[in-house]
Amino acid sequence: MENEQQGSGKKWFFGCCGCLVLFMVVLGGGGYFGAGYVKNKGATMMRESIAQGLENSELPQEETDSINADMERLEAAMKDWSVIEAIQHMGNFEQVADEVGTIGFHTLLLSYAQFVLPNTDIPEEERQAGRRTLQRFARGVDEGVLSLNQNDKAWKLDGHKSGDGPVEFNVEEVRAHLKMLKAQADSAEIPDEAYEVRLAEKVNTIVDALLAD
Repeated sequence: MENEQQGSGKKWFFGCCGCLVLFMVVLGGGGYFGAGYVKNKGATMMRESIAQGLENSELPQEETDSINADMERLEAAMKDWSVIEAIQHMGNFEQVADEVGTIGFHTLLLSYAQFVLPNTDIPEEERQAGRRTLQRFARGVDEGVLSLNQNDKAWKLDGHKSGDGPVEFNVEEVRAHLKMLKAQADSAEIPDEAYEVRLAEKVNTIVDALLAD
C-alpha cells in the first residue's frame, strides 16, 4: 500500500504540474524542427500522464472526470492544429498565468499529502492533523491570502530509502515544516476545518483559454 501511495503521489504531481510544461516544450520543438509527429505524440503523452495520475488521487470523482474530459479536448485540438497554430495558441498562457500558478501550488500540496505524509513515521493522529494543515493552506491559496515559496529550503524534504523498502522522510523535518505551514494558516486566520480542493474549474479555464483564437 505504501508503494502504491508513493507512486500515485509522484504521478499526480509530475503529471498534472508538468503537463503544461510538456505542452510548451513539445509544441516549441515542433515549431523549430517541423516535427508534427512530436506535437501529436506529446499531446497523447500529456493526456495519458494526467489520467494515470488522477486514478489514485484524492480528488472527487467528478473532478477527475471533468479534468480528463478537458485533457481529451486539448489533445484533440493539439492534434488538429498546424505547428504554427499551436505556437500561436501557446501565447494564450499569459491570460491564465494565475490559474497555472495556483494549480502548481495545489499539486505540490496534494503530492505532500499523498507521498510525504504516508512515508513519514509519525502516529496516524499526527498524520491526519498534517493533512488538515495542508487543507487549510490550500484554502488560503485559493482565497489569495497564502502562497508557496517553492525555493524555500523547507520544501526540500529529502527522502531516504533503506533496501527494498519505500522512501521515508525525516520525521523532525516534516514536523518542523508542517508547524511552519500551520503557523502561516493560523496567522491568515484560515478556519480549522476540512477543505476540498477544486481544480477542475481552473483546468477548464486554462483549456478554454488555450483553445481560444
